[in-house]
Order: sequence, then structure tokens, then C-alpha cells
Amino acid sequence: MTRQDKFGEPLELQGFCYSTHWKAFAYTMAGWHIVLLALACMICYLTRNIPSKFAEGNSLAAAMVSNLQIIVVSVPVLIIVGGEPMPSLFVRAAVIWLNDFVVVAIIFGRLMRSVHDQNRERSLTVGDAVNLFREGYRATGGQFCREDPKGA
Repeated sequence: MTRQDKFGEPLELQGFCYSTHWKAFAYTMAGWHIVLLALACMICYLTRNIPSKFAEGNSLAAAMVSNLQIIVVSVPVLIIVGGEPMPSLFVRAAVIWLNDFVVVAIIFGRLMRSVHDQNRERSLTVGDAVNLFREGYRATGGQFCREDPKGA
């Protein structure tokens, strides 16, 4: 109890959990995370020849490798700054943000780019419309008509 009123009732409490086996839990979770990342990388490697129309294996593989790299780099940095609360908080927040941002940017960025490129191919600029108009005018022999000049 950090603060109490004049009657002894708690105004503020600070609770925490403690275990003498925290290292076993931490090592188990870290090992499980690395095993799952390695398994995901292996599955991405096995599916690398599937066309990207049917699967986003290449993007997913890049995201998985990026996650693995972030973990490999961040664990030693977290060990180095482990005793200091402010740098440790900053490094943890940066690692989480970087990990999530990279996954979103690689997977969804590529999808958004492909949609953007498809829309660009379908869009008709004013210059394209004028050129199509000229070609249609020339194909009809200089006359405008409501019928298709090719007879379709």
C-alpha cells in the first residue's frame, strides 16, 4: 500500500507478481516465438513458386524474414539497456512498432500498389481521349456517325 487515508483505508495500491521460475517462462516463450517464425519462413520457402495471383508468399516471406531480423537485433539491445527503465521502454516500443509497421508495409503496401497500378492502367487521360477521338474520326473517313465504323 503506497497511500492510505486517516482511517487506514487504502487510497493507492501497487501490486505485482513474482515467480522464482520466470526465466523458464521467458525462455519458453522466446523459443516458441523463434520456432514459429522459423516454421513460417520454411513454409514461405516451400510455397515460393506459387504465382502471386493465388498467394502472397513472397511478401509474407519478406515479412517473416524481417520479423526474424528484428528479433535477432533487438534481443541483444534489450539486454544491454535492461537495467534502465526509460531506454528499455523506448527500445521495446520501437521494436513493436517496427515489427508491426514492416509487416503492414510489406504485405498491404504491395497489394495497395497493385491496385493503384491497375487503376492507372484503366484510367483514361485527356490526351488519350483526344487521340482516340482523332483515330475514330479518321477511321470514319472524316465523318462522325453513330454506328461503329468497323460494323460491330
